[in-house]
Parts: sequence; C-alpha cells; structure tokens
Amino acid sequence: LLTEGICDAWAALPLVERIERPVVDLGSGSGLPGLILAAALPDRPFALVEVRRKRAAFLREAIRRMGLPRAYVHHCRAEALRDSGDAPRRPLLVARAFAPPPEVLAEATRWGAEACLLNVVLPEPDVQGWSVLDRAEGRPEGRRHLLLTPG
Repeated sequence: LLTEGICDAWAALPLVERIERPVVDLGSGSGLPGLILAAALPDRPFALVEVRRKRAAFLREAIRRMGLPRAYVHHCRAEALRDSGDAPRRPLLVARAFAPPPEVLAEATRWGAEACLLNVVLPEPDVQGWSVLDRAEGRPEGRRHLLLTPG
C-alpha cells in the first residue's frame, strides 16, 4: 500500500500541479490516487467517480475524515457523470486502473479533457491522438506517470 499506492500517487503530484483544472478520478476504488492528490491540493475540485456502492461509501467517509472540502464522490458510471450537468468541464482526467490506456484516452476525449494522467507499466503505450507533456517515474520501478494533452 505504501509504495505501490501512496508513494506512487505522490509521485504524480508535480504533473497534476501543472494543469490547473478540476480533477476527475475515474474508478476511484480505494482512493488512489484521488484522495492523496486531493489532500495535497485542497483548493482544487476533485470528482472521485466510483460505481461500486461500498467503495463509494468508503470514499465519502475518507473525504469527511480527511476534511477535503472540494472533493466529491459520484456513485455512478463514468459516462453517467460525463453526460450529466454535474460534470466538470475540460478536466484533468486521472485513471489509475480504470481501463487500458487506449480506452482511458478515448474516455478522456469524450470528456473533452484538457489533459489526462496515466499510470502505465513500461514500455510506454501508444498514445495516438495525444501528446506527452511530461513524465514522472512511478512506484514501484517499471511504472511511469504520463501527463498527456490532446493533439
């Protein structure tokens, strides 16, 4: 949990700080990286999207106990939030284990995301239609965070 969860999320912080947009964490699950990033950036809006009821309840309680006033849990499918009036516009989309990179990038395109943060196993995947803006080494070794922008 410490190295593959918390430290890995922390390693992505410099990339997230570069894009001053609301953050949408798809498939938030146990809250990694969403809760860690929201704690580090308490003034930034965070939408944690989780379809599983028990995990959404856990995330709500964690947000309450951590005192994260701008973090919200959306207990729904990603497309339901995306298509609703409650979705942040042009977000930074984060997806640690939501889907394989090509599917995450397709979802980021549907969201009209300003940028997308991927946590990938090396070698880096093909990111057609997206440009790598920056990289950060992940934890454990052999993982990397990619900050991508459309185009």
